[in-house]
Amino acid sequence: RVFRGTVVDVADGDTLDVTTPSGAVETVRIIGIDTPEVYGGKECGGPVASAAMKQMATGQKVTVTSDPTQDRRDHYGRLLAYIDRGNQDLGYTMVKRGLASAYPYDGPFQRYPRYAKADRQARAAGTGSWSRCDISPG
Repeated sequence: RVFRGTVVDVADGDTLDVTTPSGAVETVRIIGIDTPEVYGGKECGGPVASAAMKQMATGQKVTVTSDPTQDRRDHYGRLLAYIDRGNQDLGYTMVKRGLASAYPYDGPFQRYPRYAKADRQARAAGTGSWSRCDISPG
């Protein structure tokens, strides 16, 4: 499933609210990344990741694409999908900037090889949040 919409809110570095073609708002959890938490106790790197996603996505027209290798929704009912702004894959951008980890929650996803490479490079170089904390999932 693919649809275009506008990001109306950014909850944190990996969760956004996007309008659907019908005008409804869908909460989307980006497939393949995990960012440090900002709710229930702020984790190192969480506020920076949330701010970066807000800057990249708020008010932007995006393409929301599900991945047939992954569940359609998570246990919170959020749609699991990639978010692309034009040619920019926002999940990949977060990993490349060292603000998110590549996260194969339900096993490898379609874009995993690219995400995993960016993750290894960001960790090794101490990019972004890796320079001051371990932002590995879990």
